[in-house]
Amino acid sequence: MTPFDYNSIPAVLVLSEEPFGLDNGFGVTLHNLFAGWPDEKLYVFYAHQHSKSDHNSGRRTPQIHCPVNAHHGRRYALPMLLGIKPQWREHYSRLWLNLHLKRFKPDVIYILLHSESTLLFGEWIAKSLKIPFVVHVADAPTFRNSKTPHILRSAAVRYAISEPMAREYRSRYDASFNILRNPASIDYYRDVANPRPMRSPRDRRLTIRYLGRLHSWLHYESLRLLGQAVNECDQAGVAWTVELYGSADEADLRKAEVLNSQVVYCGTVSRETGIKILQEADLLVLPLTYQPETIAAYKYSFPTKLAEYLATGVPILVLADEAAASVSFCQEHSVAHCITSPDVHLIKQFLSSFWSEPHRIIEEAKRNPSVCKSHFGYESTTLMFQNSLCAAASSHSVLGLNNQYKPTSHSLPL
Repeated sequence: MTPFDYNSIPAVLVLSEEPFGLDNGFGVTLHNLFAGWPDEKLYVFYAHQHSKSDHNSGRRTPQIHCPVNAHHGRRYALPMLLGIKPQWREHYSRLWLNLHLKRFKPDVIYILLHSESTLLFGEWIAKSLKIPFVVHVADAPTFRNSKTPHILRSAAVRYAISEPMAREYRSRYDASFNILRNPASIDYYRDVANPRPMRSPRDRRLTIRYLGRLHSWLHYESLRLLGQAVNECDQAGVAWTVELYGSADEADLRKAEVLNSQVVYCGTVSRETGIKILQEADLLVLPLTYQPETIAAYKYSFPTKLAEYLATGVPILVLADEAAASVSFCQEHSVAHCITSPDVHLIKQFLSSFWSEPHRIIEEAKRNPSVCKSHFGYESTTLMFQNSLCAAASSHSVLGLNNQYKPTSHSLPL
């Protein structure tokens, strides 16, 4: 890569639902999109505090918890006025902002959101500091505030996480929305000189794996169906084991009857181990819900892990309603087997077919990495995103460079 002019790189205030990390979609997206961006040119506010969040992403940039969707009772007004909390009833604390940004002067704000409160707070910061902001809508929120359409149209750049979301928002808000999905890191691709070995199921159990955070409202339903199908397969001499990796409440998984003799929870793993786990699986599962009310709110979202799954070249099973954006993508590009109704028989049928004809399904999955490179290319996606931040900052003359900075495809070393 061509060396870049450090002084021309804008300082970015990141406002996200989650911090940089390797344990959730927001954290992984930040980790990938800001690859190569200097730590001292970043500062992070994150809205949601999870006790099991993994902040260990290798970044040294400050990451500050800012609860902007907090209690609205009157007694919470005082902490906002004293600068202890950032907001109360959509009133925001300039004292809190000054306290946390006293050593950092951002040129542009990047808002990665799924809640309207995060968007409103980010726009307030941008107005207060008189700097531009970039909006990236991840999990589709429910926008209710009358200010939101104007705020979205005021953004220097607007990104949506999927094509269906972009189409909907373009129509709904009469504004341009570009598509920005999380790219798959090059580490997930297998070495072409060391292809995945073909393994026979006849004398062993085949392994289905999931890696990511587990949510009861999003994943449990389809995982229970998968567990039932695997148990029925086992009784017929078709041996599968389901391994779940990532942050989860194991007691809750047991209480919800997600776990059984063939479905096991294996805990959290390091990034390096996680990549190996995915690459060595026989089948990767993307479990989503079939519940209409949840799908209605979630259908425009796009799971971060899908790109990583595709990059491995391992066959993929998607369990989700056909309205989900991930299902539409997989069906359009023929990169996974999608079961779009909560039917145990269909799942069992596919697992049995895989067992009897593994070569056919494994061969079909060999095209997945090339599709991934075309639609989730790491370098191209990251450079496009980073250049858009540079252009947004430069166009507002906030760098003191008289708009002389010209973003190029070699702006930052990845």
